[in-house]
Amino acid sequence: MDNSIFLKGKNKGINKELRGNVAFCYILVDEQAGRWSAADENAVVNTIRQTSSWLMQEAGKKNVTLNIRNFVFRSKSDVHVDLGMSNAWVKQVMQNTKYASITELRNHFKNEKRFDDVAVIFLFRYEERSFASRQVALGEGEEYATVFYGEKCNTFIHEICHLYGACDLYYTDFVKEKVRRYLGGSIMCSNVLYVDDVTAYVIGWQKELTDMAKAFLQETMHITEAEWYAALVCYSMLPVINIRENFGMASRKVRVC
Repeated sequence: MDNSIFLKGKNKGINKELRGNVAFCYILVDEQAGRWSAADENAVVNTIRQTSSWLMQEAGKKNVTLNIRNFVFRSKSDVHVDLGMSNAWVKQVMQNTKYASITELRNHFKNEKRFDDVAVIFLFRYEERSFASRQVALGEGEEYATVFYGEKCNTFIHEICHLYGACDLYYTDFVKEKVRRYLGGSIMCSNVLYVDDVTAYVIGWQKELTDMAKAFLQETMHITEAEWYAALVCYSMLPVINIRENFGMASRKVRVC
């Protein structure tokens, strides 16, 4: 069961467990394709607060201590930030903040501000499909989520759960039916504000898998990495960008929602 594609991200990469004292560092990317007005910023800050409040409330229901502090930075550029075929844009954006890299930001918040963990989320002022980039197999590198204008806290929570190892649960009708049957829905499957038992286990909110989570994993055990990535590509059916969801396989040119 530990070999399930849906458990591959547990305790891997940089962001391992969503618990303890955590800093959520949001980078408002102000660039040619989208400028943040004061009203826009106020609106997104409200969504940020809703996101953290909901996560802390849900963690508390599972007797998990989670204290989130939100930090918002602005990165201003006179040119378009191209999300294209590499992570070069991340360096470009970070250099327009007071930190040279995500790693430098993380080290500052962990070593000097004494946070247990740091999650980095880029916010763009135009509409696109949000995604997360993780370094699951390597355990090093720069991890982040990217959320676009107009998204509600559901999307923020979905992408943040990705950073802590959660897997999408909506690429095929078969899996979605098993999610409904055994898990009662999931933030990783639809817009419902609910962290299912598999996701809770992966992000560190449950020490053991529940019987229903085990049943879901047993029913979906036959799904391989290759099959799930193929389902991802078929589901997207949109122009793609290079997201390093590295599970020990080559980087893939895919869209991750």
